[in-house]
Amino acid sequence: RRRPIYMLVMFFHAGFLLFMFFGGFVIEKLLADYGALYAGYKFALSIDFKLIFRYFGIIPLALIAAGAVWAAVKRDKRIYMIFIQIILCFAMFIRTQTHGQQHLLLYIPALVSLAVIALERIPAKALTAVLAAAAVLSANTLVDRPQPASLSEIKSYAAVPSFAMRPKTRGDVKQIFALKAYLDTLAEKGGKVGVIASSLLFNKDVLENAEMSFNIEDDAPDNYFIELPAVDSRDTDLSAFYEADYIVTADPVQTHLAPENQRVVTVPCQSFAEGVDIAEAFEMLEAEFKVGNIKVNIYKRVRENTEEEKRVFENKIMLT
Repeated sequence: RRRPIYMLVMFFHAGFLLFMFFGGFVIEKLLADYGALYAGYKFALSIDFKLIFRYFGIIPLALIAAGAVWAAVKRDKRIYMIFIQIILCFAMFIRTQTHGQQHLLLYIPALVSLAVIALERIPAKALTAVLAAAAVLSANTLVDRPQPASLSEIKSYAAVPSFAMRPKTRGDVKQIFALKAYLDTLAEKGGKVGVIASSLLFNKDVLENAEMSFNIEDDAPDNYFIELPAVDSRDTDLSAFYEADYIVTADPVQTHLAPENQRVVTVPCQSFAEGVDIAEAFEMLEAEFKVGNIKVNIYKRVRENTEEEKRVFENKIMLT
């Protein structure tokens, strides 16, 4: 505060470096319409609160807030900045999309600070009881319980944290490795593989990271998976479908959002199931696989797609 020139120099250097070496990238990100790009991820405001209470609980948040209010009454000025941070993060985020569980990390520093401030106001005699209650709430998250597969499946406002720390266990690991091994053999002959699926159970990343997930060395060709469009509002470039040498589809269709927000997944799956438009340039391989209850089919490109096939395919996705 005594020498503001140093702050100005720092901002000048940062700005110079950003715009000199990353100018195009910075401008693109600053001017992007994230509300439109992530429209498929925006649900009712009630979903945001259900998710927040699922991970933090109404009662713990209420107790932390009560302690913070008491601190504010005692003129603890730290409270104001912390609440500004929480409110600003929440207000700005919901303008773009609904929170996912990873986005709640935005609030962890503020909530931990509020909890510490609240603990400072608790009498020493009551501190043991408070810490014991916190331990019980923490232990509650170790209890195995059914977990929602998507945000829309969270039905209630949880009084205490209701998520489970223990991850789901999969019974289809051998099936995933069998499918991955087969795709590896296809890639060794040359070719890019596209996976038309984006659910939490089955998607490109599940296959691409199978070996790494188990700390197994992967001898497969590098980077043979290509990124196919998955969300309508975000992925408008459909050219990847025309570049894939092999296409993997799932039955039933695997989406992580409402199907109407993922027509770039549902429409091509339907095309391959019916053998029309872009699928006419492929033939289905005889190898069949299952991942859990999901039937997996693999298609090999036999020729380039015609402009008419591309037009019909793209028009189907554009339909509302």
